[in-house]
Amino acid sequence: GGFICQLATKRPNVNYLALEKMSNVILTPMEAVKAQGIENVRFLNIRAECIPCYIPENSLDVIYLNFSTPLPKLGYATQRLTHRNFLEVYKKLLKKGGRILQKTDDRDFFEFSLEEYKACGFALEKVTYDLHEGGNPEWNIVTEYESKWIERGLPIHRVEAIWDGEV
Repeated sequence: GGFICQLATKRPNVNYLALEKMSNVILTPMEAVKAQGIENVRFLNIRAECIPCYIPENSLDVIYLNFSTPLPKLGYATQRLTHRNFLEVYKKLLKKGGRILQKTDDRDFFEFSLEEYKACGFALEKVTYDLHEGGNPEWNIVTEYESKWIERGLPIHRVEAIWDGEV
């Protein structure tokens, strides 16, 4: 919940929608937003494939994928949030020039994601295999999970995948 609270506080004129499929996980950020009186965040407790039922096409500027479960077991690739099945859904929801900002600690998942973005026609920018090399970038909001990896000296991978709007 720290990420969405910081993001929404930095940009109070932007509306945010936080999505989480696990009911027990979404409760903490909901309570934090309420406690801090943040009014520009809403929550959906749904699976990612249900997003089109709630969000109109061509309406999102950014999708944040922070430390999605990598699902490394063979046969689970289609369930990864950066699999082309999901990317095709995101493409319909993003505005022209919309972005997916992804951070992960899992290098194999990151490389899988880069290939999927390319296969689905996304342009890749700001690809890094060590986001915190030389310190935390001023613009980066460190998630709770991310801080644990930083403390251990492990790299965080990040990419911006840009959609040109041609479905």
